[in-house]
Amino acid sequence: MGITVTRALIAGHLHGRAEDRSKAGRPQASATMSLDGGGLGPSFAGLTARDGVATRLLALDAGDPLAVVGRLEVSVYSRDGREHEARVRVLVEELVALPLTRAAR
Repeated sequence: MGITVTRALIAGHLHGRAEDRSKAGRPQASATMSLDGGGLGPSFAGLTARDGVATRLLALDAGDPLAVVGRLEVSVYSRDGREHEARVRVLVEELVALPLTRAAR
């Protein structure tokens, strides 16, 4: 179904390590970010980053908290005719690694 594209700021935790997808010497990375949607929406967002932002994303560890700013794409799909699900992707323009909370240390 339709795709909505807008700029957004979202925060969550890195779900696993980012994957290096560099091409022809240009840094590029992809990752999955866990979101706390409280059960009201998608619980993950796919991230794609390039250049210096990709290098910083690759330096993070699984579970690290972060906030990203970028182009948010939301699409709706149905898997095997079942209930519709939302898919969220972000082309990351900037990221901030957030400090770990006392409980997470």
